[in-house]
Amino acid sequence: MIVISTRKRQIITSPQSLTITPLRELPAWKALEAHHANVRNVHLRQLFAEDPQRAEHFTMEAVGLYFDCSKNHITNETARLLIEFAEESGLREHIGAMFRGGKINVTEGRAVLHVALRAPDGEHILVDGVDAVKEIHTVLDEMTEFVNRIRSGEWKGHTGKRIRNLINIGIGGSDLGPVIAYEALKYYSLRDMTFRFVSNVDGTDLAEATRDLNAEETLFVVSSETFTTLEAMTNARSASDWALKTLKDEKSIARHFVAVSTNAAEVKKFGIDTANMFGFWNWVGARYSMDSAIGLSTMITIGPEQFRVMLGGFHAMDEHFRTAPFDRNLPVLLGMLVVWYNDFFDAQTVAVLPYEQYLKRFYWIEERRLTGMCIHIAAQRTCRSNGNLAAANSFDATAEATIEQEGESAPTVHQRICDGLRFPWIKLDITKNDRNTSTISGVGFTVSVCAIPTSEELIIANLPVMFVTTCGRSRKRSREPLRKSATGVILE
Repeated sequence: MIVISTRKRQIITSPQSLTITPLRELPAWKALEAHHANVRNVHLRQLFAEDPQRAEHFTMEAVGLYFDCSKNHITNETARLLIEFAEESGLREHIGAMFRGGKINVTEGRAVLHVALRAPDGEHILVDGVDAVKEIHTVLDEMTEFVNRIRSGEWKGHTGKRIRNLINIGIGGSDLGPVIAYEALKYYSLRDMTFRFVSNVDGTDLAEATRDLNAEETLFVVSSETFTTLEAMTNARSASDWALKTLKDEKSIARHFVAVSTNAAEVKKFGIDTANMFGFWNWVGARYSMDSAIGLSTMITIGPEQFRVMLGGFHAMDEHFRTAPFDRNLPVLLGMLVVWYNDFFDAQTVAVLPYEQYLKRFYWIEERRLTGMCIHIAAQRTCRSNGNLAAANSFDATAEATIEQEGESAPTVHQRICDGLRFPWIKLDITKNDRNTSTISGVGFTVSVCAIPTSEELIIANLPVMFVTTCGRSRKRSREPLRKSATGVILE
């Protein structure tokens, strides 16, 4: 349960603070309430009949993404009021505060700078007087040097054998980001290496991951900020015991374990050479951390060059979010649509359903009641991007959220949906199309969002996932995009 006070709140920023008025007191909110009463019972058939060009009117492109929101219960007036609401809520000021390093994480009094992780070398974002971008690129360079040694075979295990297996040990964001990235970017992976991921403290997770591996050829990446996290360190110690059964020598740990952490003392105590410890910062939330050293296993998987191209794609979306007008700003529009459905249609469920096989780990269904929460949770789970700022620290909220399921492909899930998820709900699909408009990715994705205000209308549409659509495909290894339908399907 997340409960945020409905009184006026002080948002901690730098250099000055922002005061937020409760959203229900804003003129745009009251206008949306009145507007909702007029359009809530309008059928989508009527909206399309009244505007034959509706599909064109409610589509746009940005950073290689094709955005289609025509299959929503919205009109031009809805869009105008939602943008007005975003402006009145102080969203633009909060976007600026985030990019300046303002401490908009009011719970912990910290900056929220996942955007700095992908900022180009030479840019400057100061956090408490320290140039965050410079520190980030120092770590990226250290990661690159280490990864090149692993991928080339220069780095050898304790017995002189080449590393051919990598196991990432983490929990929460230290696991979820890397494993999703591995599945999504498998096309670019180093195919003569085996990559596995362990997060469950149940010993069978590690046992299955190591069952057919040779300890002499296996490297463990242990990710834990404090290096005291119970689940991660329990698995790390079990992994050490497994390795030592073959390697016999305690000194071998330094050749078969590396750390992503900020606690050098605990890393050294474990037996890992602190020269092979890669740091990160407390102003990056765990679920956004895959762009940092938490992505070490991802860099080993796809290589430093592709990793940096992926960061470039993230940065392109960041800049779009920072600079684009709200009526053409994809994260903002996605956020405002979720406000529209959560707060006015009382939509309780969001489903993200990937049809692209590489994105199978992006599937999730979340059932929740939200008041003014916007896309905060959804963006964290799906995009690792900036849609959350359309709500975070801007709106008063009372929310509860439950993840129902994740990890299956869309066709498998449709039966689950028909078997009785609570309505009303929002359904978002991920499919690849044949549009090739992105200079970053070389692959087009249709971005379309739909909601189901009654159980009589089940709308299937398309949603992009930022880091896949913007990660980049090298020209030498490019492949034709799959020919899949990019249009919505209406089931009744």
